[in-house]
Amino acid sequence: MAKEVDRVRAQSALAVIKQHPGMVLFAVSPAIVALAAVWWLFGAGWAALLLVGMVLGAGAAVLMKRKVGVQQDLSCSLVVKAVPSAL
Repeated sequence: MAKEVDRVRAQSALAVIKQHPGMVLFAVSPAIVALAAVWWLFGAGWAALLLVGMVLGAGAAVLMKRKVGVQQDLSCSLVVKAVPSAL
């Protein structure tokens, strides 16, 4: 089931990118500017290292969001179950 949800999210993200490329470009423009500035100031090697760090950081953020999302779902279900019995 989790793979199906991930597949739906991935297809939805690709659909947004295809329909609104300008919005996606605007959203990632700070990263592009930072990458260009590092390339200009320090060289291509440091820019490549920054790019790898950005990609790994984004991947770690997605994994953390998944873990936190599962914990939030569990805590919300516990709250919902506890509230009616308290009334």
